[in-house]
Amino acid sequence: MNEKIKVLTLSMAESLGGLLEGVTDEKQQIAIIAKAIENFRFEDDKSGYFFVYKKTVNVAHPVRKDLIGSDLKEAKDAKGVQYVVELYNQAKNGGGFVFFDFTKGGENSTVAQKNA
Repeated sequence: MNEKIKVLTLSMAESLGGLLEGVTDEKQQIAIIAKAIENFRFEDDKSGYFFVYKKTVNVAHPVRKDLIGSDLKEAKDAKGVQYVVELYNQAKNGGGFVFFDFTKGGENSTVAQKNA
């Protein structure tokens, strides 16, 4: 699973890099990114998707629009994992994975373990 997510993420990053080439306005960049990830799903049940943070502030989320614009540095899952802070730390350190419980996308909106 981790290898699949890694390949998907690198592919999406490459695609977004092309879409953002020459775009210097941050609001435009975010709008382009949000549009690009809006309908992209993976996994058989379509529960896999991309979301975007600027540090710990959510700037694009195709499933949880209510989170956009929120600083989630204090967010914890039911097990106490500060998943947004952990994701930010992984990103600052060159990448990695964080496991946490979160609303599952797709047709089943229950809470499930996520790997990001």
